[in-house]
Amino acid sequence: MALFATLSDLKDAIRDECERRTHARFDAALPRFIAGAEQRMWHGAWPPLASERLRLREMETTTALTVTDGEAELPEDYLEGISLKWEVDPRTAPRYEAPDVFHVNRYRFPTGYPVRYTIEAGKLLFSPQITGELKLLYYAEPAPLVEETDTNAVLEKHPMLYFHAALIEAYRWLRNNDKMQEHFGNYTALASGLLHSDRRARQGANQLAMRIPNWRVR
Repeated sequence: MALFATLSDLKDAIRDECERRTHARFDAALPRFIAGAEQRMWHGAWPPLASERLRLREMETTTALTVTDGEAELPEDYLEGISLKWEVDPRTAPRYEAPDVFHVNRYRFPTGYPVRYTIEAGKLLFSPQITGELKLLYYAEPAPLVEETDTNAVLEKHPMLYFHAALIEAYRWLRNNDKMQEHFGNYTALASGLLHSDRRARQGANQLAMRIPNWRVR
């Protein structure tokens, strides 16, 4: 079982850490700490407590996009795309273009296969203006923790991320700069380690190198 299986468990851990087991104003502020933690994790944060937005394997999901006349709605939980595939022959991966470039180059023909796409106003736009289905692999924003029994994949797999991120906000509220900095350091170290671990898991520990027969360094 996860260290903090639910929002209720996480709140209890924050209360214990801050020694605020029976403190009405602190309890009332707990949802703000959790929301601040989620904002930091999914969208990053600027100085003076800057941190990178998290993109972890637990956040990956796949969906089928229904495209009509060259348009498809982005999923509501969309954070960042990983890959986009047209799985009808010929199988292709359309190329992203910035909106200003895309609209200049957009093909108006209703048939064919998608060559390029852009994102605008919550929609994916394709060129040519096809009708069909594409597969989107993307990073989804985990479900927010609101109810006491709520959980999500990141809390289950990496509970200490939530813990340290929430404590940054809790100690900011308590105006304890030393403890805030301590948990900010703990959070950034843990987040950096997880991002590095994810990259290694994808790429492997060994780098591939071309071998030249009968050649060696002298």
